[in-house]
Amino acid sequence: MLCTDLNWLPTSIFKGITYPKVVYIDSSPDYGGFYEAGTNILTCVYCDNVESTIAHELRHYLQWINGWISIGSEWKQTNSYEESIKSYFTRYPHEMDALLFEYKHSKSWLNEWWLRKLVLNK
Repeated sequence: MLCTDLNWLPTSIFKGITYPKVVYIDSSPDYGGFYEAGTNILTCVYCDNVESTIAHELRHYLQWINGWISIGSEWKQTNSYEESIKSYFTRYPHEMDALLFEYKHSKSWLNEWWLRKLVLNK
């Protein structure tokens, strides 16, 4: 059964898969959220846009169950914020895939800014 945290997404996304559970926590070193590989749990931490976070972490869940096993990712700001974002999405293609999925299903000013200004250099 589709939980209310996911009912704004197209049901075609969930065809043939187990619906993930969405949980909310107040504190974590991971801003926004995370998906722990091998589980069906999407965790939302403090975030500005819950739908964007759910969409992003849902994509990681879909990546996992479809066999795209990621090596994980780690955000580190080593240069300017802009250069660090570019480096992050270049180094981790599964994160770029999740950002594009997030943008498609839950448009927000932030993921549009990341795509246009930082990643696509526009």
